[in-house]
Amino acid sequence: MRLPAFPRRIMPNTDYLNLRKNKLLQRITSFYFTVVEKKYTPYKIFWEMNMTNTSGTISLTAYNTHRVYSHHADTVDNIRRDFRMKRAAGNSSQDNPVKWIRTDIKKVKRNFYKKEMTFPGKGWRGFLVEVTFPKK
Repeated sequence: MRLPAFPRRIMPNTDYLNLRKNKLLQRITSFYFTVVEKKYTPYKIFWEMNMTNTSGTISLTAYNTHRVYSHHADTVDNIRRDFRMKRAAGNSSQDNPVKWIRTDIKKVKRNFYKKEMTFPGKGWRGFLVEVTFPKK
């Protein structure tokens, strides 16, 4: 099943407690207003996700792209499926040693990209695809 993409902004390896350092607030605000005010509509994107017992694959068709990346991270145990940098620990927060790793995705053919990730032996693996477009 092909699904049309909708605008969303995910920022791996972001400590949400320190918005200024990571420029997270500026990026989210900018992205929010471009979508809400319909000033910029991303180019056409369609994606499909398939899973087997040993791996997951994201296939992506995207036009007029600048770069396409994948991000993946593994949890450290089988207890939590938690990919945040920090997690709640009572009334405070605790470091969560999960690191998102970014890699380029090469085109399979014109406007078509594919990324397969095998599952880890222990814990969970999360992965996503990021598409960037040329600046207008």
